[in-house]
Amino acid sequence: MFLPMMLLEARTEPFNHEDYMFEPKFNGIRLQWIQRNGEISLYTRHETLITNRFPELTESLFPFDSLTLDGELIAMNPETGLEDFELIMRRFHLRSPDRSIPVAFMVFDCLWQDGDIRRAPHYERRQLLEHLPLLPPFQLVPSLEEEGIRIWEAVTERDMEGMVAKRKNSTYVGKRSGDWLKVIRWKMVNAFIVSVRTYPFAVYCVSEEGEGLGLVEFGFDPVHKKALRGILPSITKHQNEDWIQLTTGIPCVLKSRGYTSSGKLFTPVFEDFIL
Repeated sequence: MFLPMMLLEARTEPFNHEDYMFEPKFNGIRLQWIQRNGEISLYTRHETLITNRFPELTESLFPFDSLTLDGELIAMNPETGLEDFELIMRRFHLRSPDRSIPVAFMVFDCLWQDGDIRRAPHYERRQLLEHLPLLPPFQLVPSLEEEGIRIWEAVTERDMEGMVAKRKNSTYVGKRSGDWLKVIRWKMVNAFIVSVRTYPFAVYCVSEEGEGLGLVEFGFDPVHKKALRGILPSITKHQNEDWIQLTTGIPCVLKSRGYTSSGKLFTPVFEDFIL
């Protein structure tokens, strides 16, 4: 039985706090691993059943009648030794499992252990998790009490996505909650807007060297959109019903969680114009 997942709210800066436990944030596929009566099921955050795509996660049972684990499914780049979002998405979309792309299930919570334990405080669920016999491809996500800055320094050194802060006494609720916080290591990039999509609104950006960075759909508030539309008539080079090509690039700042292997930004977000 799938259980609705607890989601994180955003915070901008890392912090220390005695009421929190801190973890590195992995960049992969949110996964719920369910064992019931000797059968295993795998679900994504959106309740998509993907058991057949990752058979290596179904080959061993834990010594319980029922168990539900929450975590992140990741793939490691063999060249860099770092998690690789493109690799896990490639594996996810394959029709047949390809074990040449090895995966790891980074487990960070236990929701059910021969009964529903979601109302137990987070630190108690974590203690249960630490006593599970986790063997590869299962791995326990590291956790530190109170010392968020140490986790932040570690994820920065390994160029990871960010960190997660979980209130020690928080129960597990199947919705977004301020008891779980994420702090993302955004990469800030100077860029130029070179074309505008009229609907749905988006812009295409290039780097300062003229390399394509990709489509930017998020981050524009009404003030930004109004300002951009106000100058478009004077810098329009070509226009059709979908796109406006500009005679000159508009300098701006984007933020992103990193680059793809082709040099594009991962889901870039508009931050501001450079005036």
